[in-house]
Amino acid sequence: HKLHHHHGIKSMKYTFTGPIDRQLFYQFIMQLPKNVMRLKGYVQFRDQPNETIEFQLAYGLPDFGPINQELPLIMVIIGEHI
Repeated sequence: HKLHHHHGIKSMKYTFTGPIDRQLFYQFIMQLPKNVMRLKGYVQFRDQPNETIEFQLAYGLPDFGPINQELPLIMVIIGEHI
């Protein structure tokens, strides 16, 4: 395997103002363009506003789970030319 250096990889941070719609969030994740390589952060959904969910997306595979602490509701998007 050769080591490839990727130029143009950037990250972007988004801060949520409160709980969001679960279905819209899932649709957003499923429609991400191929240049988005990774997504991670913490979110709360309107149907369970007291539960903070940790989420990650890597190689097109999402991973979600509740966590037992209050963390800032942010999402970091990492990709090429975003």
